[in-house]
Amino acid sequence: MRTLFAAIGLLLAMTTTALANPLAPFKGDYRPLLIFTGSPEAPNFRQQFIATSQSINELYERDILRIHVLSDAGQVGLHAKPTPQLAADQLPTAEALRQRFDLGPDDFAVILVGKDGGEKARWSAPVAMAEVYALIDTMPMRQREMREN
Repeated sequence: MRTLFAAIGLLLAMTTTALANPLAPFKGDYRPLLIFTGSPEAPNFRQQFIATSQSINELYERDILRIHVLSDAGQVGLHAKPTPQLAADQLPTAEALRQRFDLGPDDFAVILVGKDGGEKARWSAPVAMAEVYALIDTMPMRQREMREN
C-alpha cells in the first residue's frame, strides 16, 4: 500500500512540475528566448523578430529556441535547429507562458531562459541580439560548450 501511495505521490509531483513549468520539455537542450506580444503587427515585436532573424546562425550556435508568444490568437511559435519534436499536449500554451512569467495579454517582453530552466534576463523593449549573445557567452554551461567544440 505504501508503494502505491508513493507512486501516486511521485506522479502528482511530476504532473505539478510540468504544469508549473511549461518550458520543462526544453530543459537541458535549449535556451528559450521568449518574445511576448499582443500582436505580431506590434512595432516592438517586428523589431525583435527582425533582429533575431538577421542572426539566425548565432541563435542555432547557442542552442536558442526562439518562442513567439502571441496573445491575439493564443498561439506559440517555436523556431530552433533542430526543431523540437513534441506531441501537441507538450507544447506550451500562450496562457501558461504568460502566467509563468507574470505578463498580461498585451505586454511586450523578451525573456531569456537558461538550459537549467531559470530566467536569466528580461527586457521590456526590443534588445540587441549582441547583448543577448554576450550574456549567454558568459554563462558557465556555454563556456563549457565552447571549450568542448
